[in-house]
Amino acid sequence: MQLNEAARHAISAELAQRGISQRALARMLGWSQTYLQNRILGRYALTTTEVEQIAKALEVPVTQLIPVAAPQ
Repeated sequence: MQLNEAARHAISAELAQRGISQRALARMLGWSQTYLQNRILGRYALTTTEVEQIAKALEVPVTQLIPVAAPQ
């Protein structure tokens, strides 16, 4: 699973767990719902900055949305 895909899944799971809609999150971020939806659906890649902004809005550590690779 690629990093972006993992982040999208983690964001979607966090929203579902909290009962927060994409529309509500987009409002919290000052983004349009379409902008957020395109990133969560993978039409456009999420940037690190965007994931950081989402983590801040959801009040979770970035590492909760971007999995840290285990040492090999």
